[in-house]
Amino acid sequence: PPPPEHRSLVAELDRLEHESPWWKAGFLRLAGTFSAEQRQAAAGADMYVACTLRSRLPHFFAPEAAALQERFYTRFQVKGLHCWICHARLRAEPKESYALLYQEMMEKVWEQETLSLAKEQGFGFLQVSKFLKEMQLTWHGTVKALDEAMAAETPEQQLAQMAGALQRNLYHDEDGEPIAAALAEPGAAWLA
Repeated sequence: PPPPEHRSLVAELDRLEHESPWWKAGFLRLAGTFSAEQRQAAAGADMYVACTLRSRLPHFFAPEAAALQERFYTRFQVKGLHCWICHARLRAEPKESYALLYQEMMEKVWEQETLSLAKEQGFGFLQVSKFLKEMQLTWHGTVKALDEAMAAETPEQQLAQMAGALQRNLYHDEDGEPIAAALAEPGAAWLA
């Protein structure tokens, strides 16, 4: 996980471009360090860090708020939810202005989850590959359900569909069984 004192990569690119000696900034410019693609990649890494830090806020797991179970997979889903929110917002912009940014952010997500499965869960290569594939498939299903909820005709339908998608995808016990609707509905409504 990234440290809380993470320095923005976009800010670092700006610092290198504007505060470096002319000869150093010139070489970096020739190497393409300050290109639009590099800036999008840096912004994607920064966005990943922001999503990760936001997903660790305690109210997601507090009983009086979202009331999620504190588990590896749930923490991943909360991080994925933040990434989806960023992507949903970015889709309002021209695709060329965010495509690389979003790709970089998601690459960081999957790289970190691969490391976390190996380190935190103690999985070997084959187990990591299996669980990573399952996580990717379920994450894509969650995203599809959230996108469909956003396409609903009325705000009330959007909210109801989003709460339902969140309940189906985030509220499970240690064995992966769905939590009783009476326990999950208030938290899912809070998240939606």
